Amino acid sequence: YDSRHNSQLFAEVCAVAFAEAGIHTWLYDRLAPTPMLSFAVRQLGCGCGIVISASHNAGAYNGVKCYGPDGCQMTDSDAGDVLGYINQVDLFEDVHTMAYDDAVAAGLIKIIGDELLESFTQQVLAQQVKGESCLNLLSCDRNSCRFGLFFAPFCVRCSNGYLRVVFSFYGL
Repeated sequence: YDSRHNSQLFAEVCAVAFAEAGIHTWLYDRLAPTPMLSFAVRQLGCGCGIVISASHNAGAYNGVKCYGPDGCQMTDSDAGDVLGYINQVDLFEDVHTMAYDDAVAAGLIKIIGDELLESFTQQVLAQQVKGESCLNLLSCDRNSCRFGLFFAPFCVRCSNGYLRVVFSFYGL
């Protein structure tokens, strides 16, 4: 989920809905940009993934982006299949109300931890064009970390132990 209004709550509600339907469900415990969702889908062997984000829409809006098992956004055909299943749900009879914390405690929702985040970070850093010299483009302080190299939102663990979401597009 992203930092939009109620994104975390929306993500938790979606996770509970999937878990109650018998779908193995994983959820980040923090803000996570789309590239981290794509990575997690592939690494965890998921059949699909969703990001709670409205991307380029106004900040007041939120939405769901659906990704396939390859970590890529679903095709129109696959999205049509998903919509067909959604349209079969009776909003009064088929919706359950388990609490998010209860679903986590019961093991129906698993939290994506630091290991996967660290693996993502290492794999992104391994794709550097200039190798180790690009690490000098990383700037960290107590409140933020920024890359001058990446143009997509990205989470990174700073040398001072802080973890920050990066939204810098060009340069430091």
